[in-house]
Amino acid sequence: MIQKSKTGDYKKERGHFIMHKMPTALLIILLLLPLPGCHDINEIDDLVYVISLGLDKGSHDNIKTTVQFTSLKEGGDQETGGGKKSSTSEKGKEGFDILSVEAPTVFGALNLLNTSLTRRLTFMHLKIIVFSEDLAGEGLSPYLGILAGYWDLRRPITVLVARSGAENFINNNISIIGTNPSKTIELITRQSESTGFYSRFTDRDFYSNIKSTYIQPIAILAGVNSPKAGASPQTGIIYNQTAGDIGIKGDLKRNTMGTAVFDGDKMVGELNGDETRVLLMARGEFKRAFMDVRDPQNPKRFINFDVRPARKPKIKTWFEDGKPFVHLTLNIEANWAIAQTAASYADPELLPIAENALKEYIREILDEIIKKSQHEFNSDIFGFGRFMAAHFLTIQEWEGYEWPEKFKDAHIATEVAVNIRRPGISIYLSPVRKAGE
Repeated sequence: MIQKSKTGDYKKERGHFIMHKMPTALLIILLLLPLPGCHDINEIDDLVYVISLGLDKGSHDNIKTTVQFTSLKEGGDQETGGGKKSSTSEKGKEGFDILSVEAPTVFGALNLLNTSLTRRLTFMHLKIIVFSEDLAGEGLSPYLGILAGYWDLRRPITVLVARSGAENFINNNISIIGTNPSKTIELITRQSESTGFYSRFTDRDFYSNIKSTYIQPIAILAGVNSPKAGASPQTGIIYNQTAGDIGIKGDLKRNTMGTAVFDGDKMVGELNGDETRVLLMARGEFKRAFMDVRDPQNPKRFINFDVRPARKPKIKTWFEDGKPFVHLTLNIEANWAIAQTAASYADPELLPIAENALKEYIREILDEIIKKSQHEFNSDIFGFGRFMAAHFLTIQEWEGYEWPEKFKDAHIATEVAVNIRRPGISIYLSPVRKAGE
């Protein structure tokens, strides 16, 4: 407030006030000038959000790129041309669209796809990257740039290898439950926590393990069921299927089961469902699953166990005469779920028989995986190199030892301990009575 001066000169006092405040006002204006506006802002519906990316071998050394993206259409019932409503589960692909194109590079393919779309493709919500088995067998080094540090990716992203081809897998990547395709894909990767038939291996794990000197990478094995697919239990491993061979009947054909094994950037083999479970046990990544084991007293029947790790795997490593030695111990806890025979394995006298059956089943598979990894794959997918590296003083000494080459000559011993803690809610099952007995 301007006070009246003794001389009564209001104009002079007002002028001094304005001159005093003007530098502050100019400073505020100058600070506001360089602030950016909203000219480069992207609205939510200005972009196309890719949720699945598939890479296959193309023609003439091109790469076939397949993208599955949300269509920004309303979910729920949709009106058909004749005015009839069809549900999302019936149509299968409501809520997303799929496009494929060939180009020399992945980003070149995205440029071509953007010529046909009114919105720009973005990988901000990408959930899975699917490589074809043929591409993985030749080596993924030319395509790993997209995993290394592309700014548009939000990690983690799950890595899959499709036996039936990436485009075929994504075209069959529909859901019969729910209308949110992004949520569906996210939940697919979580199913491993309750089945153990595949791992939750991300792009970060894959890229770092390719360059690692003490562990080799793996990926989820994916596939599409063929018309002749079906279960084929054997005397040894029961769940000897891999993705594409499960034989589920119905509209849902795509599935994930098993592990793609890599030596460096090249796929060198695969593991089936039960082999993957035991591999995860050895890696300390197994959560929980139901396991079926043949009944020792009736090989035509099965005992079902609710299996979980009792503690982390114990790994000891040492050298003898320059040769590497590894001793792996698995401690497994199980709940007896149900047996197909009348024998009550909850009986303290019979319980050790069930425990031994599960122990031998797991150990048989474990020894087979180690044999394959050493002599067939030549790939340390267990990560034993992490423990062998502790015997070297410097990183240079460890790298000079070349563990990936020495792995096949290592002597690896295994031990499995099983403890059935709970027999379920049934303490004793009465035998079945027949007439005349």
